[in-house]
Amino acid sequence: MRLEDANLYLAIEAEGDVEQLRKSCREAILGGVDIIGLTVPHGREEAVPAVLEVGAEEDALVVLRDVARLASGLSANGLELVSGTMSLGQARAIAGVDKIVGVVTRELNDIVLALEVGVDYVVHQAGSGCVRDFASLGMRAGVPLYAGGVSGIDEAAELVANGIYRLCVDAVLIEDGRVRETMAAYSRILGRDMGPE
Repeated sequence: MRLEDANLYLAIEAEGDVEQLRKSCREAILGGVDIIGLTVPHGREEAVPAVLEVGAEEDALVVLRDVARLASGLSANGLELVSGTMSLGQARAIAGVDKIVGVVTRELNDIVLALEVGVDYVVHQAGSGCVRDFASLGMRAGVPLYAGGVSGIDEAAELVANGIYRLCVDAVLIEDGRVRETMAAYSRILGRDMGPE
């Protein structure tokens, strides 16, 4: 999977049983997820190889959120800066220049700054505000912009109807453990043929 071709992003935390996490990630990818953004709480590092393995097997990108030390030593595709505790230069130095580096933003000014310093992609947690913010950037972006902060399938459909074609879905939106079905529904909104509902 190439970043340029990735339209559906799943933000998930490494919690619970490692085998269940592995299964959930595989089901998400089979449901159309192109990128898994994995948050790794302290003490849960043992879950990372399982997710990386699934990403490699199923041709999906895996980025680690705010854990550059892990991204450099493992085969993660990249690193995502969430908390603002590290600069882009520091992240590239630690993770490696061949890794993808993205950022999570909440404000339009943060997107502009991220673009100026050369990030590879942006997850903008503004929900329906992404339409306004992305439109104000025009063609200046030049990198993939993912609409995050989505409250559910209806808001995602509204975003896509207004010209957004990359979504970031938080794992908390997955209903009743129906990972594949939920992610396939978001994939369909993006215009992908996922077979019968």
